[in-house]
Amino acid sequence: MSRIRIEGLLAAFPKLIGSGKQHTYVETENVIYVYQPMEGIYLLLVSNKQSNILEDLDTLRLLSKAAVDILFYLSGDLKCKFLFLT
Repeated sequence: MSRIRIEGLLAAFPKLIGSGKQHTYVETENVIYVYQPMEGIYLLLVSNKQSNILEDLDTLRLLSKAAVDILFYLSGDLKCKFLFLT
């Protein structure tokens, strides 16, 4: 997937989620956004429509746990770099 495509998908994400929704995923014509709010930011997994949503949710849980474990040990400046570079 090209960088431009990824940037487009990421730019579209905030417009697709609404406040107060119970779901942690949003479907579009081409992709599924699976997300988890984490203290003012979103951990986001973008997957194709053929993907298994249950496996995607499990993957997101694992990523969330790994991110929390890693961020626990980083200082403030390093946390910002980690969040925006990965």
